[in-house]
Amino acid sequence: MTAFRIAPKPVSTNRSPRQRAPGRLDLVRRLPCLACGMPPPAGGLNEALHVRFADRAWFKRETGRGEKPSDVWTVPGCFTCHREQHAMNEREFWERRGIDVLWVCALLTMHGGDFDRMRAVVLSKGGNR
Repeated sequence: MTAFRIAPKPVSTNRSPRQRAPGRLDLVRRLPCLACGMPPPAGGLNEALHVRFADRAWFKRETGRGEKPSDVWTVPGCFTCHREQHAMNEREFWERRGIDVLWVCALLTMHGGDFDRMRAVVLSKGGNR
C-alpha cells in the first residue's frame, strides 16, 4: 500500500495591490471629521484616515506597517482625531464613539462622487443600520 502525502497549499505572502482613488480622497478631505464633527480648516482640508484593522465580515484584511489600505477604507478626520486614532487601538477609538467605521466607509463608497450625500453620511455618523 502506498501512502500519499497531500502537499499543503502555499500561503501567498503577496500583498494585494493598494487600490487608489485620488478623487475619493479629495472629497473625503473636504468633509467634516467623522469622529468630532470639526469642519475642514478655512481654506484647507481635513485628513483622510485609512482604516487599518481587519474585519472578516467586510472581507477586509489587516495592513501592516508601512502599508496603507486601499482608499475605499478612508473616512474624514481632523488633525487631532487622526493623531488620537493612531495613538490607541483603532477599533476601540471608533467603538468609543459609537461609530461603525467600516459601515461609514461602505456608505461613502456607495455615494462616491455625490458630495452632499457623503456629507450627510458623515454628519449622521453612518445613520441607523
